[in-house]
Amino acid sequence: MFKILRKKRVAIPLAVFSVLAVSSIAYAFWTTSGNGDAAGTTGTGTAMTIAQNGVVSGLTPGSTAQAVDYTITNTADTPQYITSVTITKTSVNYLNAAGAGTGTTAANHPAGAVAVVCTTADFTLVQPSAVGLDLPAGDTAFTRDAGTTYLGRLSGTVQMLNTASNQDDCKNTTINLTITAA
Repeated sequence: MFKILRKKRVAIPLAVFSVLAVSSIAYAFWTTSGNGDAAGTTGTGTAMTIAQNGVVSGLTPGSTAQAVDYTITNTADTPQYITSVTITKTSVNYLNAAGAGTGTTAANHPAGAVAVVCTTADFTLVQPSAVGLDLPAGDTAFTRDAGTTYLGRLSGTVQMLNTASNQDDCKNTTINLTITAA
C-alpha cells in the first residue's frame, strides 16, 4: 500500500504540472498581436499680410531716425509662428516731375521715376526685433514704443544719412521699403 500511495504522491503533482503546462501552451497559442495603419492630417500655413502704420516723412540728411511701424494680419483661425520681420530698401523715387518731365536725369524726369543720384545707400535701416513667437489670429501691431508694441517686439527705423556729397537729388523723393515676415 505504501507503494501505491507513493505513486499517487508523484502522480498528483505530475498531473497538476501537466495541466499548468497545457494551459500555458493554450494561452500562448491564443495570444496574438498585429498592426495596422493610421493617418492624421495637418492644417496648412495661411499667408499673412503686412501693412505699414502711419507715414514716415520729413527725412533730411542726418535727421533723427523715424519708426517704420506695421501691423501683421494673421488671416488664419489659429496662431501662426513668425521667426523674424525684415525691412529692405527697394528704391528711391521722385515725387514730382522736374524740367520737361520726360528725361532720365536729376534735372529732367517724370514724377515717380527712379531717382538718379539719390539711392537707397543714402538711407539706413534698423531692423525690427526678432519676433520668434506665435501671432494670434487677427491684427498684431508692432511699434517703436516698448509700452504699446506686441510683447516688447519693436518695429524698425529708417534714417537719411548725412554724407559728404551733395544730396539735393534726395529732395522730394520717396524711399520704398518692403516688410517681410518669415
